[in-house]
Amino acid sequence: MSFDSSQIDSIEIYKDYTYIMYILCDKTSSFYSKIKNIINIPIVICSAALSIMNSTNVENTDYVKYLSTALNLLIALSIAMLNVYKIPEKEHSFKSNSMNFLKLHNKINTEMAKSKTTMTDLDVIPIINEYNVICEYIIFH
Repeated sequence: MSFDSSQIDSIEIYKDYTYIMYILCDKTSSFYSKIKNIINIPIVICSAALSIMNSTNVENTDYVKYLSTALNLLIALSIAMLNVYKIPEKEHSFKSNSMNFLKLHNKINTEMAKSKTTMTDLDVIPIINEYNVICEYIIFH
């Protein structure tokens, strides 16, 4: 059997597309993970400071009240930022999409290797359809 050069070119292009999309989704997931961690660190520190302040026997001065209010405000604003911008959801979404693109990339490599060893034609249409479906399910652009 002969290999159709247009099929080989198409599958090579989609192999590159899937790898590029894997890298983009993975890097985007890492970016949102860093943002999430940068926002979560002050939340943890402020919560620890509030716990320490509440457990000590310090006179209820105005300074303690203002500091407690400021720490609570910082915690509330940080949590609101995480929720409004949907940072954890974006991180998870891009991570799962990167895994889907990597799986498709590996599937293409496997199919290419199989077609070379068995000398059969490679069916490109299901791979293109799967790539398109994964791209359609990218929620955040």
